[in-house]
Amino acid sequence: MPATSMAGVVRATAKKLLGSQNPVIDEVFGSDGNPSPWRWSPVRPDGDWHGAQPAARVRIDQHSRTAQGHMLILADHTGADQGRFSITKFRYVPRERLAVHQAVLKVAAQATCSLGAWRRRGSGWVGIRCAEEINEETVRIFLGLKR
Repeated sequence: MPATSMAGVVRATAKKLLGSQNPVIDEVFGSDGNPSPWRWSPVRPDGDWHGAQPAARVRIDQHSRTAQGHMLILADHTGADQGRFSITKFRYVPRERLAVHQAVLKVAAQATCSLGAWRRRGSGWVGIRCAEEINEETVRIFLGLKR
């Protein structure tokens, strides 16, 4: 899974938890003209990827509750039992903001429960664990950011 996809999914979780207009989201994940100070690695499986399985879905019209014409999507699904990725600081973060950034990254990552293109359709369930356990202070910092 590409690094940008993982970052985007965790960003979406952070927005859900902290509020979409919370300025800390752009501070940590970046915005137009303000790149993120964090570099994400792609997700790599610990073993082999599972074999690809074909899947299909159609888009349903809201009003008629029937399949919309020309909206059949075909794709292959794959996955792995476990994978790893890393987030490393590669731009300056003021010392007084470092714990805030780390709290957002850790809590939002661990709160992410699905990823992939079909995550809203019952596929892509995951659990993310940080290499180091989240402590009470990290949670307190994160909760103090909610709007």
